[in-house]
Amino acid sequence: MNIIVRSLRGDFFVRPDTSWERKSGDFYPPDFVSALDFTPVIFACICKPGRSIPENFACRYFDRVGFGALFYPSDMLDGSAVSIARASCLDHSSYLPHPMASVPAGGDLSRRGYSMRVNGREVFNGEGVSRTDIGKAISESSGIIYLRYGDVIAIELADPIRIVSRENRLENEISLTFDGAPDCSFRVLF
Repeated sequence: MNIIVRSLRGDFFVRPDTSWERKSGDFYPPDFVSALDFTPVIFACICKPGRSIPENFACRYFDRVGFGALFYPSDMLDGSAVSIARASCLDHSSYLPHPMASVPAGGDLSRRGYSMRVNGREVFNGEGVSRTDIGKAISESSGIIYLRYGDVIAIELADPIRIVSRENRLENEISLTFDGAPDCSFRVLF
């Protein structure tokens, strides 16, 4: 199972399944990590395998969606593609809550809102999940990656934002809300 990420710039890279945190467990960064950046994502679960999927058929390849966050250790980021790939391998750094919301065939996704809070303060929000954006990401990524049943397509919604650091030593409570209901809540504990 892969987590295929489409960056805000439209680049694709893959996070390993060891980075997927499904149960909203607390996150304990390794000792070398002094701060964490995050990027919010809308993600979809692949329900049918395929390669080179035409965009107009891509909606047939996913059946569940959700809102999550990808964490990147700031110490590993220097702006290069290699640093992003390396930072993406950190275990349990892809908070993609499971189970996800199911998507009825032809169902409307445009009214689903999402938000992320850190210590009760909202740091990101948005509304609407675009079938077109998900379909485009599936189509484009399937041109270079064979999509398998259970893979996840994660679409970044913002550039990485610094949210927690070791120096403030706070218990940083993070909560994600999707479609009006709390989806997951966890702490980052340095």
